[in-house]
Amino acid sequence: MLDVIQHKTNTPDEVFLEIIMKPSNLAHLSIARRIFIVIAVVCISLGIAFWAIGAGPVLPFVGIEVVLLYAAYRFGVNHGRKSETLSLSENDLIIRKAGFGKKLEAIRLQPYWSHLDLAENPGQHLRLSLRSKGYYIEIGSLLAPDERQLLAETLGSELQKLKGAT
Repeated sequence: MLDVIQHKTNTPDEVFLEIIMKPSNLAHLSIARRIFIVIAVVCISLGIAFWAIGAGPVLPFVGIEVVLLYAAYRFGVNHGRKSETLSLSENDLIIRKAGFGKKLEAIRLQPYWSHLDLAENPGQHLRLSLRSKGYYIEIGSLLAPDERQLLAETLGSELQKLKGAT
Protein backbone atom coordinates (compact mmCIF):
# COMPACT_ATOMS: atom_id res chain seq x y z
CA MET A 1 0.00 0.00 0.00
CA LEU A 2 1.42 3.35 -1.04
CA ASP A 3 0.11 6.65 0.35
CA VAL A 4 1.52 9.88 -1.06
CA ILE A 5 0.64 13.01 0.93
CA GLN A 6 1.55 16.48 -0.35
CA HIS A 7 1.65 19.34 2.17
CA LYS A 8 1.78 23.07 1.57
CA THR A 9 4.83 24.62 3.22
CA ASN A 10 6.06 28.06 4.13
CA THR A 11 9.59 27.30 5.31
CA PRO A 12 12.35 25.04 3.96
CA ASP A 13 12.28 22.89 7.10
CA GLU A 14 8.63 21.88 6.72
CA VAL A 15 7.83 18.53 5.12
CA PHE A 16 6.11 19.00 1.76
CA LEU A 17 5.98 15.36 0.67
CA GLU A 18 5.29 12.36 2.86
CA ILE A 19 5.20 8.83 1.46
CA ILE A 20 3.92 6.00 3.65
CA MET A 21 4.53 2.40 2.57
CA LYS A 22 2.95 -0.68 4.14
CA PRO A 23 2.57 -4.23 2.88
CA SER A 24 -0.70 -5.08 1.18
CA ASN A 25 -2.80 -7.25 3.47
CA LEU A 26 -5.23 -9.60 1.77
CA ALA A 27 -7.55 -9.88 4.74
CA HIS A 28 -8.14 -8.02 7.94
CA LEU A 29 -6.46 -9.58 10.95
CA SER A 30 -9.73 -10.14 12.80
CA ILE A 31 -11.08 -12.21 9.91
CA ALA A 32 -7.83 -14.19 9.70
CA ARG A 33 -7.97 -14.79 13.46
CA ARG A 34 -11.52 -16.14 13.19
CA ILE A 35 -10.55 -18.44 10.32
CA PHE A 36 -7.56 -19.70 12.33
CA ILE A 37 -9.77 -20.46 15.35
CA VAL A 38 -12.34 -22.32 13.23
CA ILE A 39 -9.69 -24.44 11.52
CA ALA A 40 -7.95 -25.16 14.84
CA VAL A 41 -11.22 -26.28 16.47
CA VAL A 42 -12.06 -28.52 13.50
CA CYS A 43 -8.57 -30.08 13.44
CA ILE A 44 -8.50 -30.71 17.19
CA SER A 45 -12.04 -32.13 17.12
CA LEU A 46 -11.10 -34.52 14.32
CA GLY A 47 -7.92 -35.50 16.17
CA ILE A 48 -9.86 -36.27 19.34
CA ALA A 49 -12.44 -38.24 17.32
CA PHE A 50 -9.71 -40.35 15.72
CA TRP A 51 -8.06 -40.84 19.11
CA ALA A 52 -11.41 -41.99 20.57
CA ILE A 53 -11.81 -44.70 17.91
CA GLY A 54 -8.29 -46.00 18.48
CA ALA A 55 -6.17 -44.07 16.00
CA GLY A 56 -4.04 -42.38 18.67
CA PRO A 57 -1.05 -41.43 16.49
CA VAL A 58 -3.26 -38.99 14.56
CA LEU A 59 -3.61 -36.58 17.51
CA PRO A 60 0.06 -35.42 17.64
CA PHE A 61 0.05 -34.70 13.91
CA VAL A 62 -3.12 -32.63 14.30
CA GLY A 63 -1.37 -30.70 17.06
CA ILE A 64 1.61 -30.08 14.78
CA GLU A 65 -0.74 -28.79 12.05
CA VAL A 66 -2.35 -26.34 14.47
CA VAL A 67 1.05 -25.11 15.69
CA LEU A 68 2.30 -24.59 12.11
CA LEU A 69 -0.90 -22.78 11.19
CA TYR A 70 -0.46 -20.51 14.21
CA ALA A 71 3.16 -19.81 13.22
CA ALA A 72 2.03 -18.82 9.72
CA TYR A 73 -0.64 -16.54 11.21
CA ARG A 74 1.92 -14.83 13.50
CA PHE A 75 4.32 -14.40 10.57
CA GLY A 76 1.55 -12.60 8.65
CA VAL A 77 0.72 -10.39 11.62
CA ASN A 78 4.37 -9.42 12.13
CA HIS A 79 4.85 -8.74 8.42
CA GLY A 80 1.73 -6.54 8.42
CA ARG A 81 3.22 -4.31 11.11
CA LYS A 82 6.17 -3.26 8.96
CA SER A 83 6.16 0.23 7.50
CA GLU A 84 8.42 2.72 5.76
CA THR A 85 7.93 6.47 5.76
CA LEU A 86 9.75 9.00 3.58
CA SER A 87 9.49 12.65 4.61
CA LEU A 88 10.88 15.19 2.17
CA SER A 89 11.54 18.85 2.89
CA GLU A 90 13.87 21.26 1.11
CA ASN A 91 16.62 20.56 3.66
CA ASP A 92 16.06 16.91 4.65
CA LEU A 93 14.99 13.54 3.34
CA ILE A 94 14.12 11.36 6.33
CA ILE A 95 13.61 7.62 5.92
CA ARG A 96 11.96 5.79 8.81
CA LYS A 97 11.63 2.01 8.88
CA ALA A 98 9.57 0.30 11.57
CA GLY A 99 9.12 -3.40 12.21
CA PHE A 100 12.26 -4.60 10.40
CA GLY A 101 13.76 -6.28 13.46
CA LYS A 102 14.85 -3.06 15.12
CA LYS A 103 12.68 -0.69 17.10
CA LEU A 104 12.89 2.18 14.64
CA GLU A 105 15.48 2.93 12.03
CA ALA A 106 15.65 6.54 10.84
CA ILE A 107 18.14 7.96 8.39
CA ARG A 108 18.43 11.63 7.51
CA LEU A 109 19.82 12.51 4.07
CA GLN A 110 20.29 15.76 2.19
CA PRO A 111 17.92 15.81 -0.80
CA TYR A 112 20.35 17.68 -3.04
CA TRP A 113 22.96 14.90 -2.77
CA SER A 114 20.46 12.03 -2.91
CA HIS A 115 20.24 9.84 -5.99
CA LEU A 116 17.50 7.35 -6.69
CA ASP A 117 18.61 4.06 -8.24
CA LEU A 118 16.14 1.69 -9.86
CA ALA A 119 17.73 -1.67 -10.69
CA GLU A 120 15.90 -4.29 -12.68
CA ASN A 121 17.73 -7.61 -12.59
CA PRO A 122 16.40 -10.41 -14.82
CA GLY A 123 14.19 -12.79 -12.86
CA GLN A 124 13.99 -10.49 -9.85
CA HIS A 125 11.78 -7.66 -8.72
CA LEU A 126 12.69 -4.03 -9.20
CA ARG A 127 15.06 -2.80 -6.50
CA LEU A 128 14.76 0.82 -5.50
CA SER A 129 17.48 2.44 -3.43
CA LEU A 130 18.67 5.85 -2.31
CA ARG A 131 22.32 6.89 -2.32
CA SER A 132 23.70 9.96 -0.65
CA LYS A 133 27.24 10.74 0.51
CA GLY A 134 28.22 7.17 1.27
CA TYR A 135 24.84 6.02 2.55
CA TYR A 136 22.94 3.37 0.64
CA ILE A 137 19.47 2.27 1.69
CA GLU A 138 16.89 0.14 -0.08
CA ILE A 139 13.38 1.55 -0.03
CA GLY A 140 10.01 0.26 -1.17
CA SER A 141 10.71 -3.39 -0.36
CA LEU A 142 7.18 -3.73 1.06
CA LEU A 143 5.53 -2.63 -2.19
CA ALA A 144 4.37 -4.49 -5.25
CA PRO A 145 6.47 -3.87 -8.41
CA ASP A 146 3.97 -1.43 -9.96
CA GLU A 147 3.75 0.54 -6.69
CA ARG A 148 7.56 0.57 -6.51
CA GLN A 149 7.66 2.03 -10.02
CA LEU A 150 5.15 4.72 -8.97
CA LEU A 151 7.27 5.48 -5.90
CA ALA A 152 10.37 5.86 -8.11
CA GLU A 153 8.57 8.25 -10.45
CA THR A 154 7.06 10.35 -7.64
CA LEU A 155 10.17 10.62 -5.49
CA GLY A 156 12.47 11.04 -8.49
CA SER A 157 10.45 13.95 -9.87
CA GLU A 158 10.34 15.69 -6.47
CA LEU A 159 14.09 15.29 -5.99
CA GLN A 160 14.70 16.70 -9.48
CA LYS A 161 12.46 19.69 -8.69
CA LEU A 162 14.48 20.37 -5.53
CA LYS A 163 17.80 20.08 -7.36
CA GLY A 164 16.58 22.39 -10.10
CA ALA A 165 15.28 24.95 -7.58
CA THR A 166 18.62 25.39 -5.79
